[in-house]
Amino acid sequence: MPWLRLLFTLQVCWCLLNGFVSSSLGQTNSKTIVPERPEWENTTLLGFPDPPPPFRAVRAFPSIELPKLITLGRIPGTNKILAADHERGYAGPSRVYQFSEDAESLDETLFLERPEIIYGFAFHPNFEQNRFVYVGCNGKSEE
Repeated sequence: MPWLRLLFTLQVCWCLLNGFVSSSLGQTNSKTIVPERPEWENTTLLGFPDPPPPFRAVRAFPSIELPKLITLGRIPGTNKILAADHERGYAGPSRVYQFSEDAESLDETLFLERPEIIYGFAFHPNFEQNRFVYVGCNGKSEE
């Protein structure tokens, strides 16, 4: 089988030599030539290549003002929603409000208030029986 190894080596050498010689002579495959594009001079591009999506975002609760809203969550088994909001930039306190899904204005039902920023909450899988809500905070905020 040494003749197979010799034949394979010769074929590899031929392919490499053929590619080297043709590229050094300036011969290239016509399929790989990229056409030159015209230069862009003083051009400003406007818009996006895709059309706008077929939907539009609208406020679900236009009369509710929560300026620094962090998260929303529907209370399981009810038509109530919890909304976490905080007062200042990167500091607390945070408040969680409860309001009805069909309410026109935010009723002043304060669900929870903490000195830290509340980043989220989750309801226990058996929330309707045990009423457990888990609140995620990031420690005390510096004043």
